[in-house]
Amino acid sequence: MGLGVRDRASRYFRARLTHPMADDDSVAERDPTSDRLRRSLDIAGEAYDVPAADREAFLDAACGEDAALRQAVDDLMAFDAESHTLLDGGLDELFAPPPVESVGGYRVVGELGRGGMGIVYAAERVDGTFEKTVALKLVQHGKATADAARRFARERRVLARLDHPGIARLLDGGVTPDGRPYFIMERVDGVPLTAYAAAHDLDTDARLGLLLDVCDAVAHAHRLLIVHRDLKPSNVFVAEDETGASQVKLLDFGIAKALDEDDDEEALTQTGGGALTPAYAAPEQVAGEPVTAATDVYALGVMAYELLVGKRPYGFASRAPAEVARVVREAQPTRPSEAVRTTTRTAAQAPADAPEAEDPAHRADPDRWAAPPKRLRGDLDAIVLQALRKEPERRYATAAELAADLRRHVEGRPVRARGDGWGYRANRFVRRHALAVSVTAALALALVGGTAAVLWQARETAREAARANATLDYVLGMFEAVDPVELEGGQLRPADLLAPGLRQAAALDDQPLVQASLLEGLGRLGVGLGLFATADSVLSRAVDVRRRVQGADHAELAAPLTLLARSRIAERRYDEAIEAGEEAVRLLAEGRDPDALAEAQVVLGTVRERRGDTEAATALMRSAVRHARKPALRVEALTGLAIQLTDSDSLDAALPLFRQATDLAVRAFGPTDPRTADALYDRANAVQTAGDTEEASQLHAQALAVYERAYGRGDYRTGRSLYTLAVLNHTADPAAAERYYRDALTAYEASTLDGDHLWREYARVGLGALLLSTDRPTEALPLLTTGAATFAEDLGADDPRTQAARAQRALALAQTGRASEGVAMLRRLDAELAQVEPTGGLRLSVLEKLAQALDASGQARAADGIRRQIDGLKRDAGPSPS
Repeated sequence: MGLGVRDRASRYFRARLTHPMADDDSVAERDPTSDRLRRSLDIAGEAYDVPAADREAFLDAACGEDAALRQAVDDLMAFDAESHTLLDGGLDELFAPPPVESVGGYRVVGELGRGGMGIVYAAERVDGTFEKTVALKLVQHGKATADAARRFARERRVLARLDHPGIARLLDGGVTPDGRPYFIMERVDGVPLTAYAAAHDLDTDARLGLLLDVCDAVAHAHRLLIVHRDLKPSNVFVAEDETGASQVKLLDFGIAKALDEDDDEEALTQTGGGALTPAYAAPEQVAGEPVTAATDVYALGVMAYELLVGKRPYGFASRAPAEVARVVREAQPTRPSEAVRTTTRTAAQAPADAPEAEDPAHRADPDRWAAPPKRLRGDLDAIVLQALRKEPERRYATAAELAADLRRHVEGRPVRARGDGWGYRANRFVRRHALAVSVTAALALALVGGTAAVLWQARETAREAARANATLDYVLGMFEAVDPVELEGGQLRPADLLAPGLRQAAALDDQPLVQASLLEGLGRLGVGLGLFATADSVLSRAVDVRRRVQGADHAELAAPLTLLARSRIAERRYDEAIEAGEEAVRLLAEGRDPDALAEAQVVLGTVRERRGDTEAATALMRSAVRHARKPALRVEALTGLAIQLTDSDSLDAALPLFRQATDLAVRAFGPTDPRTADALYDRANAVQTAGDTEEASQLHAQALAVYERAYGRGDYRTGRSLYTLAVLNHTADPAAAERYYRDALTAYEASTLDGDHLWREYARVGLGALLLSTDRPTEALPLLTTGAATFAEDLGADDPRTQAARAQRALALAQTGRASEGVAMLRRLDAELAQVEPTGGLRLSVLEKLAQALDASGQARAADGIRRQIDGLKRDAGPSPS
């Protein structure tokens, strides 16, 4: 063979290392077998085991700041490329292990690839019991060190825990006679993720589908407390089954970490001769800090960026470790939608001979696929950027959370990455229904958030129609002008949606009827967003303008008056709501707009019911049912009448009306429309009253699913359904009830509804009562204290809800070391109730808590006396009505 490869390389490098321009003059005096020469030969040999895409990063890590060593290695690589001697067999001859023919019970049939310390072969069973070809991973000859064995064992342990269709399966493993560990895996015949997407010219939806498959596979690992730590497209293969359907397979858990194992944390900038890929490494990895599942989320964010934008989020001026660390830890990624525009613009404008000043994978490429900017703007911008946040705690915590947000985007639901402000949810709702309903109807749904109210009625004259259309165009334009990106982090408040319109209305004093129409539209929007105080002010101005311009008896006054009554009901200003509702009904009584009359009657009937005038409320609802033509109003009227009948103890007559309302809602709006959810919620309450808790739970769960999809978790309607489910499960399933109570409280605390509404306090007190009943009085006490104080302020000290909350709080005091205080409070409360309902259920409940408090204070005899008193009161009250 003449000169051996090492001799020829040594002769070549003797000249290079003794060259007058060498960085380290001391090298000139060394023998070619010196440490530096041996190290450069070792690094060059190992470099060929690293995938080409990762080779530069490996060389940077292996050589560090030793410029002379890096120069030597680069020269060797250049020598190899120029002579082809090393590439075509030299380094293989120098470093190759003896040929491998069989391992364990497997026969090697070919080589699939090489890594930093291992070789992957294609193999098949010798005995033919398993016909499919497998992948055999074996420690390279000469590298079977204790460290390599430990790494192989760890990878095998990790793979043994994983069982997911998106992860290559471990089949077998062992140790060769010469001490080299190996394991057998499912063979994956596919191509890397990004290469597959490019080769098949996949569109945005298809790419998101692949990304979701990857996230699901990683999420499986995260659930088992395993972090991959080296996610990148070359470790995610996409294969196709017999039908041509794609199947993602996650590979190479060589540096994965089991978070529940107490193994030593290695420095992972260089692992077993292989390096982390800088383009996909998270900031905490390059800083040598602990990794979590959020580390994998970061890499998934980079892959998402690359799949959607066509380039990675960062470019590196050089591959020096310091530069890589600086970029990964400090550089902020360009928003994907802007990066696409920049890429397109740069690619179109850059001269053909422009120098390549940055990472080639990052620069503009006119042939590189990218999603349309409009598709990226908003949700996908927010999702990708959250995954790429520098601080791990600000990313999605796991791949499952990232996947959940991607699915919300795909399904047209609000995503968590951008918050769930009302304006954003309304914008999403309009978009989601744009193909199913007219623009006017879709906007109405978004504005009123599922109530049965409608936009202002169409005007009959050309002038009036033009005026209404101008108003509608403005309100719709206001939604379209809202950039969803601004909603990220709660930057846009619901009130911000009204501000531009209010400014425009103020400038329309010379066009009073246009001003009035605009104010009505803004008022309806305010009611739908729960901004009742603002809506009241705006609608009052609309009423004043119409009275001044059109007169006190004009029928068009009815629309703002009806809305004003709705707003005042929500604010519990019932007398003022009755005044506005009665005026609206009077103005419409002789008119030609039956739907407007029906809406006014529903509103007036509702407030009459709140005031206890059941007879008048029922008559109004019956009339509304007769007049209503539009499905939304018929549903609300039927539901309103059914509620009145329920309150009048006519449940048998009410239940068919509730079913009729829900059936009509499903036919008119579809099963996933918020108005259908409203009807389901009311029907569920009636079914619950009838005693069928199983059906009630099912109906409430259906309503909750619709509310969550339409409005997210930060909404009072979602909270209301969660609270009701909590009550239904309070005794039967305390653990489920606790989750519902906590979610309901979270929903109400995030809600934008004006005022300190009672539903939030119902959830707070309900949760406190549950915690108290499950022996957690310390957790219960602050909840019950806040709830009781709010009830007292809002409802009055004598309201039964306030008294019940006070009793719960007193018992919590007694069970947290303040027994005398709790007992005294319960005795005072009993004395109050004895005057008004001596044998009532609330007094009996208070006495039962008094007995428990006395037990807690060590007064068992007194507690027994209270229980005998309870028995006596029950006898005095007689049998409960059936």
